[in-house]
Amino acid sequence: NPMGVGGLEGWVPFYGVWSEALPGHPWDYVAIQTFFGPSGVAEVAGIQAFIDALGVHPANAGTRIYLYETWQWNEWSSSQGAYATLWERPYRTLRQPIEPNARFFSRLLHRLRLDNPSRTIGVIPVGEVFAVLDNRLRAQAVEGSSRTLRSAWDLYQDVIHLGRDGAYVAHVTTVSTLLNRNPDEMVLDPGLVGSVTPEFRALVHKVVWLVVGRSNRLFETTRE
Repeated sequence: NPMGVGGLEGWVPFYGVWSEALPGHPWDYVAIQTFFGPSGVAEVAGIQAFIDALGVHPANAGTRIYLYETWQWNEWSSSQGAYATLWERPYRTLRQPIEPNARFFSRLLHRLRLDNPSRTIGVIPVGEVFAVLDNRLRAQAVEGSSRTLRSAWDLYQDVIHLGRDGAYVAHVTTVSTLLNRNPDEMVLDPGLVGSVTPEFRALVHKVVWLVVGRSNRLFETTRE
C-alpha cells in the first residue's frame, strides 16, 4: 500500500511495510495488485513508488515485477451482462477512473514498461483467465465445489471476493505464471486440489495454461 499501511487491524508483515520490505531485502519476484482508485495515472504513481523502492537494494536489479490483473466487481444483477463482454469494454486513457478490464491493464502495463525500460514487467493474467472461463462455462456448465458453475460470476462469494472455485483459479494462475509451468505439471497442495471438482480442475488447468502461455505477447502492445 503506497500509504504505508501494514495490514488489517494493525498487523505488520514479517518484512515490514512496503517502504521497509522492498528496499530492505532481495526479491526474486514482486507482484503488485491494483485497486479501485481515482485514475490510472494515480495508480501509475503508486506502482512507480514500489518500483523505485525496490531498486534501492542492489540485489533487486533483476527482480521480475508482475502486475496482478484483478477481476471485476460482481454486481449480482441480471442486467450487468457477461463477464467476458465487460472485460472488453473500452478504456480510452489512464486519466479515467480505474476499470478492471483488458484495456485498462494493457494501457497500465504499457505505461509502466515505457517508464521502466530496464525492468522486466509482466502480468499475472487472472482477469483474462476469468474471461476465457466465462465463455467456456456459458457454453457448457460444470459442477463446482458447492453449485453448478454456469459463468464466471458463479466463482464469487460476494461483490469482490472469490469463492472456493474462484480462489483456486486465482491461485493456479499466479503459480503457473511465476513458474512458467503447465498446471498439470505442478505439485499443488493436496488440500487445495481436493477443494474443487475434478471436472472443474481440468478446465481451469487447460484455460490457465492457454492464457499464461500467451500473456506476454497479449500485453506487449496496447489494445485499441
